[in-house]
Order: sequence, then structure tokens, then C-alpha cells
Amino acid sequence: MVRNFLILAMIVAFLPLSSQTLKVCTDEKGRCGYSDLQGNVVVLCKYEVAFPFCNGVGKVGKGEKFGLVDISGNEVLPVKYEEISEWGNNLYRIRSGNDYGLSSATGELKLPVKYSMIGRLNNVGKAYITIGGNEKKGVISGAKVGIVDADGHLLIPPQYTAVKEFSPANGRPFKEANNNLAQYDTLKTACEYLSCFDGKKNVIIDGQGKAVTPLTDKAVYLLPTSGMCGFTIQDGSVISSGYWDMIN
Repeated sequence: MVRNFLILAMIVAFLPLSSQTLKVCTDEKGRCGYSDLQGNVVVLCKYEVAFPFCNGVGKVGKGEKFGLVDISGNEVLPVKYEEISEWGNNLYRIRSGNDYGLSSATGELKLPVKYSMIGRLNNVGKAYITIGGNEKKGVISGAKVGIVDADGHLLIPPQYTAVKEFSPANGRPFKEANNNLAQYDTLKTACEYLSCFDGKKNVIIDGQGKAVTPLTDKAVYLLPTSGMCGFTIQDGSVISSGYWDMIN
């Protein structure tokens, strides 16, 4: 039993520091850093605030700016961002001024800091993303809209004036305009298909970001079913309809 305990102790002793828990510590001046479980300071106390370690990094701040440090005290993200928050699959949403981007825990930029909004993920790991537009009281208007997934991949680059989900009740695009979006807005469906508008032009894009209909200003497409996509065309008071074959 004693031998087994000694072997276990030796294994723990040689575990890499990243597998152990670091905790926030402070010095005599109230500056923050991180120490290991034995109380040894491993990240120097030079920050005004520090948050618990997660994903191998800790968020630290000075003034109203934040960054990320690793277990060696290296700043994998410099302390220059107004916001750093956990987002998606081991990613962080970062903000500089009014622009947003996505970073990994190692400091790799998955998306550059140039987007006017990166929204909250829905339950299938997809979110709105916008570029340009105007911001007022947390709402973005007049921006180009797209969709980003939980890994930071642009399924639909933000190039459309509106990206709409389909109503499960009638198979039509939701009527409410979503070119006015707030950070808390989320997609409501599984996004198997999305109706994208470029002005008056309409195209249907599937959940993998592939266009399954032509981009046209002559029709509004309905929710695709069984490889077919219904559409309606309104010319004054005359409304006609038909189907687009997505397979042939």
C-alpha cells in the first residue's frame, strides 16, 4: 500500500503544470497573479484583476483592458481588449472599441477583430455575425449579416442585408426584419436552411453554407422539402408560384 502511494505521489509530482489547478493570488500591494497548489507564484502579480484559470489560461486586467495569460505567465492575448468572454468551442469573443473577433485559448485569431457583432450561439452552435452598420444602444442596424458556427467558421459570410429562418408553421421566411440585431439575439431553429436576401434578391443556403437555389430577384423561396424548393413571384397584384429542383 505504501509503495503504491509513493508511486502515485511521484506521478502527481511529474504531472505538467497545465494539469494542476492554479489559483488567483495577490501580493502586498494588492496586485494579482497566480500560484500553484503549494503557494508558489507561477504568474507574477502585476495585474489589477485576475479571474480563475479555464482552458489553460487566465483572464487578467489593468484599468478597463483585459488579456489572457498562460501557465508560464506569457500573455497569449495582450491586455488591450475591452471584452474577453468565453464563446463556442474553447474560443473567446474579444472586443476592441466597437469591433469583435474570435480567439483561441492559445491566442490564435480565428476571426479578425473587424466585425460589428458576434452574437450568442443557439442550441445547435450557430450565431449571427455582422460587419459594418450602425450601433445604437447595443443594436446594430444596416449591417451585412452572416452566420458563424461554434468553431469560428463562417458558414455564411456577412454579405447579406438579411438572413432569415423559416417559420415551421407555413414554411415561409420569418417576416420580422433581422437587419436590426442585438448581441443577445439568437437563431431560433436548427438552421437546416436559411433564406438570405441581398436587397430584393433571394437565395436559400443550407446548414453547411452551400447555396441550393440561384440568387434571384424574381422570387421568394419557401422552405425546401424532398429536394424541391417552392417559390412565389408577385408582379403587382398577380402572384404565381412554382418549384425549383435542387437535385437536377
